[in-house]
Amino acid sequence: MMLIEFHMRPKPKQRPRHNAEGDTYTPDATKTAEEEIALTTRTYMNAEGESTLQGDVWIDVDFDMKGYRRADLDNLVKLLLDGLQKGGAYTDDKQVTVIKARVRYGCEENLIRCWIGAVE
Repeated sequence: MMLIEFHMRPKPKQRPRHNAEGDTYTPDATKTAEEEIALTTRTYMNAEGESTLQGDVWIDVDFDMKGYRRADLDNLVKLLLDGLQKGGAYTDDKQVTVIKARVRYGCEENLIRCWIGAVE
């Protein structure tokens, strides 16, 4: 089991956008947040000697937010799952078969606390 903490404001995954030429792109805020999660995940896994999880995976996550501005929990989870995958926690987010997620507002700091492990 891994416990990874991301000292950042939880951000919801934004929908893909289309430019004037009709090309689809990912908004910069989403890319930046996913990259930060991926980097923190890789750094944690390397420091702790963890390897990429195989098989089914469970996730338990707390999204702590300083303010009271609401965010869709499902979009917070989507961005986290994509960032964890890019960081090497697992190879495909289809491996995630159990999710327990909470969002808390009015916290002392912005923080994502994520426990992740293999389904037994």
